[in-house]
Amino acid sequence: MNKQMSIMARALSRYFRPIALFLPFALFLPIALGLLVAGGRGARGQVGHGGQVGQRGQVRAGQLAPARKSELTNLIRQDCGSCHGMTLKGGLGKPLLPRDLKDKSLGAIAQIILDGVPGTPMPPWRGLLKQGEALWIAGQLKSGTIKKGNLP
Repeated sequence: MNKQMSIMARALSRYFRPIALFLPFALFLPIALGLLVAGGRGARGQVGHGGQVGQRGQVRAGQLAPARKSELTNLIRQDCGSCHGMTLKGGLGKPLLPRDLKDKSLGAIAQIILDGVPGTPMPPWRGLLKQGEALWIAGQLKSGTIKKGNLP
């Protein structure tokens, strides 16, 4: 009986191992699809970034609507926090606290957010975020504004 159970356990572990490796991406997928299907539109059908759009369709960081700022804050806490730690002190990804980002410019941080880091688990967010939104996120991270219970 024990031999049969160990054979079954090995067979199940072979079956579930690929699922366990895919799980982090499976958790991200509904969020990404929701944003893509919504076309960047908020709950009231407004353009998701809620700010003014420049000549090239870029949103200026200082002109984001409060609702979009709240959405981006949630994105930082949930999506960034899933790899960088819920308190942003690090985990799979590097820490994102102000002291860890002090040597990086807002533009450099925004570039990492938009294009990811090749060869690491850091994905590109360019398909979901505009330049101005990435700059806003970079500013929030550098200033330490994003904390549990602290909405901008």
